[in-house]
Amino acid sequence: MWWSHKPDPSVALIESLQGEIQYLRTRHEADSQRVDRLMEALARRAGVDLIMPLPKLPPPEKVYVPNPWKNPNAVTSTFKEQPQ
Repeated sequence: MWWSHKPDPSVALIESLQGEIQYLRTRHEADSQRVDRLMEALARRAGVDLIMPLPKLPPPEKVYVPNPWKNPNAVTSTFKEQPQ
């Protein structure tokens, strides 16, 4: 069959685009590393510390919420005493 031997142009296009995507990702990663090194060098020359320390976190606020079910006296003391 003569029509089954033709190369599919969409397959070639997809392979070409996948190669371009891989190339651009690699290039972007290299450019990002260059920019990072440049920023570090400029900051070092200017005497600026790029790593900003985080402020100390305040201690968590302790909230006391009474639970009447943990203290059986608080639960049973609200009932009237049963007559005997």
